[in-house]
Amino acid sequence: MVENTFGVGIVHYLISFLAGIGTSFTPCLFPLIPITLVVIGARASQSRFRGFILSLVYILGIAITYSFLGATAAITGRVFGTLFPAHIVNLILGNICILASLWIFGIIKIPTPAFLKKSKEKKNGFIGVFIMGIFSGLVISPCVTPVLVSILSIVAG
Repeated sequence: MVENTFGVGIVHYLISFLAGIGTSFTPCLFPLIPITLVVIGARASQSRFRGFILSLVYILGIAITYSFLGATAAITGRVFGTLFPAHIVNLILGNICILASLWIFGIIKIPTPAFLKKSKEKKNGFIGVFIMGIFSGLVISPCVTPVLVSILSIVAG
């Protein structure tokens, strides 16, 4: 096997590349197709170049999300893995899910913060696209985390 200076073979790169492409077909990404079309397509009606720049800003938001999650996992080490089996963490997350479902069904009213409300004035859109990229990265993360962890273990090993 041909290896580079880091000891990782070309086969490892090929497998990582194919696994990355494979994550494009996971169920977590399907809801993002219309979101991406609305976020980028609606704001890029002026030119293709603007659509390209908006796409880069959107991907930058996703990359920032993965960088933050990876850095958090690397810094906390084993604490990150031992945090979620704790009963109190599961209780808090479960209650957040229950409150969110009650809010979605209109049973309880949670006021929307002012900074999240849609403004009447037309904005450039780059900040909104970046924030949508961050949230999209959080939505996608459960499906792509196994591939990212395997790649990080190759890099760390």
